[in-house]
Parts: sequence; C-alpha cells; structure tokens
Amino acid sequence: MDSVSQQIKFEAESLKKDLENANESLELAQTSLNKASAEEVDLQIQVGQRKLAYDEAKQALSNVEQMITTLSSTIKELTTEKNRIAKKTEVATIDIKKLSVKVESFESGKLNAERVISSLRKKYEWIESERHSFGVVGGDYDFENIDPSEMGAKLKKLKEEQSSLVSG
Repeated sequence: MDSVSQQIKFEAESLKKDLENANESLELAQTSLNKASAEEVDLQIQVGQRKLAYDEAKQALSNVEQMITTLSSTIKELTTEKNRIAKKTEVATIDIKKLSVKVESFESGKLNAERVISSLRKKYEWIESERHSFGVVGGDYDFENIDPSEMGAKLKKLKEEQSSLVSG
C-alpha cells in the first residue's frame, strides 16, 4: 500500500504543479492579451484549452482524493478484521495448549491406571476369571449402582454372623 500511496502523492504533486503552471500560463496569456489585441483570438483559444486541462486535472485530483478516502476506509476495516482474527487465533492457541495439557494428563492417568490394573491382575488371579461380570447391571461387580459404604456394612454384619456361628 505504501507504493500506491507514494504514487498517488506523486501524481497529486504533479497535478498541483501542472495546475500551478497552468495558472502561470493563464496570467502570462492575459498580460499578452492586453499588449497585443491583434492576437486576442489566438490567446482566447489557448486560455480555453488551459482551462479545460485545469478542469480535467482538478477532476483527476478529486478522483484520486476519493480513491484515497475509500482505500483508507478499506484498510481500516481490514485492520479491524485482522485484529479480530488475531484475537480469535490467540484464544484458540491457548485453548489448544490447555487441551494438550489435559490430553497429556489423561494419557499419563491412563498409563498409570493400566499399570495398576496389570498389577492387580497379577496379584489377584480371580480378576481375570470374573472380568466378564464387571459392570453388568445388578451384578456383583456393578460399580455404578453399588454403594461401597453399604457393602462394607453388609460385609461387617456377615463377618459378625460368621464369628458368632463359629463361636457358638
């Protein structure tokens, strides 16, 4: 955009210089008109031509100024959009980092759980033979619907009954 702006400035300066030159020529033409009334018709034609060039230059300058205004507005809108996208990207990057940390944590937890399960399977051989019953609704290993403290109380009661039967 800088080269376009510089080119527009250069063209504007050039048009201003052309305008100044046209004005100077107009003044010279008017002075010459006063001095030589015989050349009046030729000089009036020159003045008309220069006026036309001036008007064209003025219109071109107006067009350039309008283009600069439009481009400035477009640049402002694009900058705003770029900043909005940059903020979204920043938030997304942070979210990705957070998710990466969670994934790493879950993977670490998974590995630890797998090690614990492997250790428990080696230590308690019955786990492998009863594995098909784990998670079956209403079954002995329904870990979702069984209250551990309630089961602990039942176990205690059964042990007490067993002790009383053995003692008695």
